[in-house]
Amino acid sequence: MPAQGGQRSAGSAQALSDRQAGPATSAHQTAQAPRTLLRLAAAGAGFDERFDAFWRELVAQQPGTLLGVRDAASLRWHYGVPARAGRLWTVTAVRDGLIRAYGVLKIHLRPQGLRTMKLVDFQTLEPDVDLLPGLVKLALRRAAAENCPFLEHHGCGLPKLRAFDAIAGYRTAKPSWSFYYYTEDPMLEQRLADPATWD
Repeated sequence: MPAQGGQRSAGSAQALSDRQAGPATSAHQTAQAPRTLLRLAAAGAGFDERFDAFWRELVAQQPGTLLGVRDAASLRWHYGVPARAGRLWTVTAVRDGLIRAYGVLKIHLRPQGLRTMKLVDFQTLEPDVDLLPGLVKLALRRAAAENCPFLEHHGCGLPKLRAFDAIAGYRTAKPSWSFYYYTEDPMLEQRLADPATWD
């Protein structure tokens, strides 16, 4: 399914958990590769200098991509309100003390009173090693602990979230687009029409 900003993928926490395999404490461990530790932590002050190092490596790795700034200070500012309210967590894949991938989880309160948990951001420095399934497993445990029956993310068919979509049991059409952008530069508009150009 092509990327759709007006759609989201979701699955019940229990159903997704039942379909996720493998231990939550390590991922992609081999005799030749160092162990990757998966961790869940409350956010807020948790955006430390390791996220600055991750950001510098991400920018160097994707020089042709328009990236939203994700250094530690920007993440603390951007997610400050839900973090102070105790509604934000991070899941990280760490190897040799360095973050190799992370996800940001936020509780979303719907008008009908339903609590859901959203994966609002996922970034990885190892696109050839899928670290997402292990992080999703941790996210599902947090969702269940917070009485959130669904874990979801916006968009469908995004390459780096393919593992999530593969096990998500539901697709929901949103009533409108969440975000809009406008540029007067025709060449820039043409480039931004390709989802792979920005993140």
